[in-house]
Amino acid sequence: MDRVKPTVIVTRPEGAYAGAERLRAKLDKLGFRPLLLPISKVEQLSLTPQTKDAVRRVLGSQGQWIAFLSPSAVFIFKNVIERILHSATIPEAISLAAQGKGTAEAIQECFGRKVDFLPTVFVAEEFARELARFMDDGSKVFVPQSADGRDVFGPTLRACGFEVETIDTYCIVDAALSDELRSKVRGLVGLEAYIIFMSPSAVRATARAFKDDRAALESLRVVSVGPVTSEAVQSCGLTVFAEAAEHSEDGVLEELKRLAG
Repeated sequence: MDRVKPTVIVTRPEGAYAGAERLRAKLDKLGFRPLLLPISKVEQLSLTPQTKDAVRRVLGSQGQWIAFLSPSAVFIFKNVIERILHSATIPEAISLAAQGKGTAEAIQECFGRKVDFLPTVFVAEEFARELARFMDDGSKVFVPQSADGRDVFGPTLRACGFEVETIDTYCIVDAALSDELRSKVRGLVGLEAYIIFMSPSAVRATARAFKDDRAALESLRVVSVGPVTSEAVQSCGLTVFAEAAEHSEDGVLEELKRLAG
């Protein structure tokens, strides 16, 4: 009989946009004991007249790209265009780019389309540089993004000579953590347990949530999705136990499989 693998804490935001339930199902299938820790949540921002005008203009343009940096950005943008245009369709004439595999899956789910571009390295700066080499001269890029994310994709692409327009469509805010979940995390002290971080914002939110329970947090083995998230882990005074070779959800799962033997 196969032994039950360790507990894995999932720090994805709560709600349908973040994919926490999907990740829990994958961990279950691999034999881990997943524990969802919704330390933050996705909130859609109010639609301003400027946002509405920009969306209408972009969806009616030629030679246009829309670049998505996260699955949440995709789901929120679907809501945005449904509210503005009463349709969730992006014209085929507009090309779509995704920073990672999970974002590409969200595009397929929301818009029924495969992405036109997926980078080889799932980090914003490299995504921008690879997309710049792929696009035709004169292409324009529209980026619906988080208001509190790293603002590096647009500037990197502009430095490559492309016109980039960004709009903030959502934000990530802290969510209240129940006493029951805190107790479950404290109960993992001294056991082989992992906590996975898929973004710097998840790291910072978790550190804030456990500022009075540092011992419980520091006892966990931190698995990071990539170098930017690892920097956030270290900035919060925590230690990176392992970093995924491929900076994606699949990469994190592969790293957990390797660690658990």
